[in-house]
Amino acid sequence: MIRLFLLEYASSPDPDHQLGSVRAVLAEIGAAEVDELVAFNKIDAADQTAVDRLRALHPDAVFISAQNGDGISELLDAVVDGLNAKTVELELHVPYARGDVLAELHQIGDVVALNHTPDGTEITVKMPHDDASRFRKFVNTSSPSPLQGGQANEVNEGGLRAREPGVGGETP
Repeated sequence: MIRLFLLEYASSPDPDHQLGSVRAVLAEIGAAEVDELVAFNKIDAADQTAVDRLRALHPDAVFISAQNGDGISELLDAVVDGLNAKTVELELHVPYARGDVLAELHQIGDVVALNHTPDGTEITVKMPHDDASRFRKFVNTSSPSPLQGGQANEVNEGGLRAREPGVGGETP
């Protein structure tokens, strides 16, 4: 999950100084290590040489013009990528007696698929990676099911059968 979004003005006389000042304040309050997405706005009002320089100095930044819409789709893609980087998709089998687990999965994650079987509920859910280990004992260890797209998933170092959202069968 992206925890911090820094928006700087590309048309500022010294955007690098602005960005450095923001990062210094974050360090002072103990937030220097948070993930960030840097976006430079007002590229339409900035000198092209200045924008090119910023692109070279900040290759992971997104460059936008809110006024004319340039770069907005790239910004949205960067936000989605940042969010997906911190999520995992799990395929779980939860016994009917554990409705509390299903309720928690619905609360903390995005349910992708749900299938009721004679002995419980098969559920595919995208959730924050940090929450995934709590559900280890519910990992679906059976042969490939419709929820798995016909493919068994690998077991990663944490003992979870998982795959990156949108990438079938890969282990994050």
